[in-house]
Amino acid sequence: MIDYDYLSSVFNHLGIIINEELKQEIIYYFPLVFSEKSGKYEIKNSYSIIAQPLGTFFIDFINTDFDKINEFKDFFFKYSFSILDDSIKKIFKTTSFDKNSLEKFLDEIYSKKSPVLKRIQKQLDEIMDYCIINPRRKNKGFTALDRFLVLLSVHGNLTILRENKMETVTFYKLSDIPIANKTENEFYSILENNQNKIKKNVVSIPHSIESLLYFIICNIVENKLYFKICKNCNRYFISSNSKIEYCNRIAPFSNKTCKEIGRSSIFQKNLNADPLLEQYYKIYSQKAMMARRNADISKYVNDFEKYKKIGKIKVAAYKSKKLTKEDFKNWLEKRI
Repeated sequence: MIDYDYLSSVFNHLGIIINEELKQEIIYYFPLVFSEKSGKYEIKNSYSIIAQPLGTFFIDFINTDFDKINEFKDFFFKYSFSILDDSIKKIFKTTSFDKNSLEKFLDEIYSKKSPVLKRIQKQLDEIMDYCIINPRRKNKGFTALDRFLVLLSVHGNLTILRENKMETVTFYKLSDIPIANKTENEFYSILENNQNKIKKNVVSIPHSIESLLYFIICNIVENKLYFKICKNCNRYFISSNSKIEYCNRIAPFSNKTCKEIGRSSIFQKNLNADPLLEQYYKIYSQKAMMARRNADISKYVNDFEKYKKIGKIKVAAYKSKKLTKEDFKNWLEKRI
């Protein structure tokens, strides 16, 4: 068990710590609650600790549509201290809000942060597309790590690849015994009786969102994590098993997860050979290639970004039968 109380006293960057051994992201979360007594939203002084699988932040980030303020707010309430600078942190931790003040405060943060978050997200899309989703020179036997090295070496415009600032914290504790408020004699008594072994803990603390995302990208391209697109909802997810094709989210227009639907539905299995989906991904690859080769021409870049964004919605609707085959076909033909 990690001594989180100790860690809380040493981290001074993001409110997230990485335990690579356990493949966990440890989030220091300060809940925003509504007080019936004051009639205001207030930040609790005591934090909660949330442990989630490594890569969850990455997936939550890349799947959020930062053009939509409601999606930004959902992301914000889960990771607020991961996207705030120090000046806003101080205000946020010491201020209560009525409903209107809270909305105004969130609007101001959205206005300030969303352009930065969208820029980072666009770079992530480009990196994942180049290395994994539509891998370059895939017939030549190059790995995701090979392609990542190429990006690191020759694509200076991807600034996220320069953000490799992680702080490593090493500490020791006695397993299964709390060490707070122990006297010197008590410590030696415990050690003398061999009641517990000393355990070493090493965690990584990212200095910024970019550093955290870079760290997870490295895990993905080294195949410690598998970056996938769910064959049902068409959203990104991370798995520790390369054979898993469906995510654990609730599927669109359903109360079941994509994994449950994917396992039980013959229709989903047949989608792999669907000529319309093959055409969709073929157009995707063509537009991605044109955008990359003409990065200085906004026409190609914007066309790819629009196709990718709307395409996710169209594919999800088509797979869930909310969009007919004919309508999907007509939409694809207009994209050629």
